Amino acid sequence: MCNTVFCVVVNNYTSVSAVTRKDGKILSNAGEMNFLQVFALFLGAIVVFRVFFAMISICKFKFLYNHVMRYSLYKFDLYEEAKRLRSEAEDWNESVLETDMALLENNNE
Repeated sequence: MCNTVFCVVVNNYTSVSAVTRKDGKILSNAGEMNFLQVFALFLGAIVVFRVFFAMISICKFKFLYNHVMRYSLYKFDLYEEAKRLRSEAEDWNESVLETDMALLENNNE
């Protein structure tokens, strides 16, 4: 959306008063700050702001993931867990819910 607004403003501003005449020469940049340059700096500041705080957010999450147990994921070997469940199952027709509950209880310990 900001790019569209910038294009509209650039189109309107350049067609009205972006070029100045001095001694018969057309100057596109007279060395002074005008509305278009301030608007471009504003949009650049928005981009820098978003990138900066996105990097801070990513670093914060990485820190919490590595150092706080509440944010870390449980790791276990599914292949070994499947072998264990197969060896423990006496009747393959029983409900799977009991084995799922046992898996969750073992994971919380």
